[in-house]
Amino acid sequence: MKAILRLSAIGLLFTGSVDLVAVNGYYDVVSMTLNVARVKAPAGAETPFKQAGE
Repeated sequence: MKAILRLSAIGLLFTGSVDLVAVNGYYDVVSMTLNVARVKAPAGAETPFKQAGE
């Protein structure tokens, strides 16, 4: 019984890790696409960080 619980816990950790990597990869792709396209913030919106070149 303990072996089954141990294996199921390892399976859940692996699934969570894969999900975390997938979400991180998606965020990277979106952020790089917006960076290459030089998308600016909407007019009047404050940016949380100082922009390069300003």
